Amino acid sequence: MVKAYWAIMQEYLSDNFSLKELSILLAFIQLCSFSSVAEKLNIEPYTVKRIIKKIEQGFGFPIYILQNNKEIVITKEGQAQLPWLIDFLQNAQKIFAIDKPLSIFASVFISHLMVKHCFQALADDKVVLSTYSLGRARDYGLLTKQMINTYDVVHLNQQYEHLIDPNLWVCKFRYTTQVKLYATPEYLRAFPDIKTPEDLRQHQCLSFRRQDENVWTFYDRNNQIHQVRIDSRVIIDTTFIQYFAVEEGFGIAKLEQPVVEYFNRHDLVTVLPEYRLDNQDWAVYVRNDCKHKAVKRFIDTFKQMVDDKF
Repeated sequence: MVKAYWAIMQEYLSDNFSLKELSILLAFIQLCSFSSVAEKLNIEPYTVKRIIKKIEQGFGFPIYILQNNKEIVITKEGQAQLPWLIDFLQNAQKIFAIDKPLSIFASVFISHLMVKHCFQALADDKVVLSTYSLGRARDYGLLTKQMINTYDVVHLNQQYEHLIDPNLWVCKFRYTTQVKLYATPEYLRAFPDIKTPEDLRQHQCLSFRRQDENVWTFYDRNNQIHQVRIDSRVIIDTTFIQYFAVEEGFGIAKLEQPVVEYFNRHDLVTVLPEYRLDNQDWAVYVRNDCKHKAVKRFIDTFKQMVDDKF
């Protein structure tokens, strides 16, 4: 009987309203505000209005009225939807979660490591893995924020943590990677010696983005700051790809040490080893409403990989 009921409801939903639309309806009845629902669910207010209008047309009655032309008041018919909406969504989420994939958003290099070292732990689960580059995350911050909130697990550079909504996410762990300058021995033999950061002006240095990556900061052994303006001919927005460009002898790049150690098939040389660069700090977040059965297993495996590799 229960299975038959849910089969009918699933068919009705697929033909009329999605779970997301009904979740928006529930939030709207509870909050009585387009902007509050938009903020809570991280969508645009006009999207809330459009979906409420669609549901009103489907139900055949108004969900709300405007009192004094500005105050939203939920109608009696709208209030009557509250009990079944809460019950239906709670049960639907449990049932539909069985087939829901674990969705992951991670940088290109970490995605590579996940596939190689973590996915075996998810062999019996459905997984959606999406990758991003640091440059794209920086250039399209608001769009990246919208994307982030559609995933269950996010691996993010801490300089982009402002894109994380603390009401939606919980940080599971953090880690730091050391950054150094690298080049091939062949490149260094072919070009002038590099004894100070200023000497880099005479070299081909790879950057992430022309607009704000043209100043490189170094710290000497006395912790004095040295800044050099770099005019890069080659812009590559992913550390993963920068490594292969350096390996091919295209120039010098700031690379995370774990990336070099993992892929180093060419014996890359550390440039200006007596100087220190800023480290890269990373964080791994899980949505606080994620109930996927594989999420804890994945996070444990991911953290163990980071501990082993980094």
